[in-house]
Amino acid sequence: MNFGSWDLGKKVIIGSTILAFLSFFFKWVDVGFISQTGFGQGAIYLILAFAYPAIMVWTGKPLNKMIGFISAVIGVILGIVYINSKTIEFFGSSVNAAASGPYVYIASCVILMFGIFKSKSKA
Repeated sequence: MNFGSWDLGKKVIIGSTILAFLSFFFKWVDVGFISQTGFGQGAIYLILAFAYPAIMVWTGKPLNKMIGFISAVIGVILGIVYINSKTIEFFGSSVNAAASGPYVYIASCVILMFGIFKSKSKA
């Protein structure tokens, strides 16, 4: 497992996985007087979208790009569902309480897709 020998795609996959994990330290809900990180919101389970691609790269096994893309798309969909679930009615107007964390997570899923696309795996 020599990082220097990895192609661009594999480096991007690991980088996006790290970014997704870091997004859980960001605020995921912020309503002014109270906020919670991704850990407090139970959003840590969303990291499972990165499990297959990251494990395949880390262990040096061939990555099935279709399965990788499916897991990344599921991550984007779940991130959007999470953001939509945080829309609340507040004093007669609709307010979205989602903070920066889920947006960073969705961006990391898109970066993951790019990494999978650029990966030179032959599976």
